[in-house]
Amino acid sequence: MQNQIQSDAQYSTAYDDEIDLRELFAVLWAGRNLIISVASLFAIVAVIIALTLPNEYKATAIIAPAQSNNGSMLGGMASQFGGLASLAGINIGGEQGGETLEAMEIMQSWGFIKAFINKNNLSVELFAVDGWDRGANQLSIDSELYDIDTKQWVRSPPPGKSIEPTSWELYKHFSQRLSVSSDKKTGLVSVSIEYFSPLVAKEWVDLFVVAINTHMRER
Repeated sequence: MQNQIQSDAQYSTAYDDEIDLRELFAVLWAGRNLIISVASLFAIVAVIIALTLPNEYKATAIIAPAQSNNGSMLGGMASQFGGLASLAGINIGGEQGGETLEAMEIMQSWGFIKAFINKNNLSVELFAVDGWDRGANQLSIDSELYDIDTKQWVRSPPPGKSIEPTSWELYKHFSQRLSVSSDKKTGLVSVSIEYFSPLVAKEWVDLFVVAINTHMRER
């Protein structure tokens, strides 16, 4: 008797589940027009946002460690990549592989990026620029952040911040544009920077490679 009751209960649960699914599909089908309209609206808004955003360009430098236990391998890679930069004092693979990882960590550190921004005076280009005029090859600066005529910051800073961007704010802005990765097979390190102007992006990458080379050489 007890088994019969359990069997009936299981059948009733399965039947209820089937009814619930049918009701769910019925509700979805009845509201299909609303669902399609909402999905289309979000798609249109996404396209509009994408079209209004300024274009950004990526410049990439391929860095090879300057010293290698396998000179022929490095020479072969150098012939494949035009303008291959080198990372001073770092070996490819072997026991010195950790030095390459250390250099990559340094390139992404707050202290190194802060010094790089200050040395090259990049705060305005990094924080206040909001676009690039391709025809005139001129950067567009947000007047609510920086006054070009007086060369003064005019932004309304968030609570606890100064009118000038802090080193942490500049670091975060730069980090969002910077990408550092390595190829475990070849030992090559890729450094990329995205920016509104492709010319500025390339200039920053070149300066960045020089900076990390100088830093590692001094170490």
